[in-house]
Amino acid sequence: MEFITQLELNTPARAAWTVLGERFGQIAEWTGSIETSRLIGELGVGAQRVCRSSQSFGPFPASIVTETLEEYDPAQMRFRYTAVEGIPAMFTRATNLWRIESLGPSRCRLTSRAELRMAWWAAPMAPLVRVMMRKPMQEFERELRGAVEREASAGVERVAACPT
Repeated sequence: MEFITQLELNTPARAAWTVLGERFGQIAEWTGSIETSRLIGELGVGAQRVCRSSQSFGPFPASIVTETLEEYDPAQMRFRYTAVEGIPAMFTRATNLWRIESLGPSRCRLTSRAELRMAWWAAPMAPLVRVMMRKPMQEFERELRGAVEREASAGVERVAACPT
């Protein structure tokens, strides 16, 4: 099962990269679905993020999930991670690839390509899972948009505060 999300924002790509890429371990700072998050290791390939969910996500109960960065490219503003512990038993693999593209000095596109492989016995539930995840994913997108917009505003304020 695949979920592709694209958001176009009126913010610089750098602001989106700061929130998603540079602060990969701090996702709990801006989304209500994660109670705590922390990075284990130095940010880059092999680092792990441990997230404790604050609530259920769609049909899945709150849990602690460990994700490993398998790709991390600041120059291309892309990263990929895979959940290695804590995913529901109905999934055999959960991975997500994020890309941030600049569409000009003050616009960007965020693309997430999440893949959930389901266990053979759970496959018939895929349509239901997709429907149940729609609302939480929309909320996540709203929170992400807000976090990136706040970062862009803070960046403008930091630049304005610098003496010339």
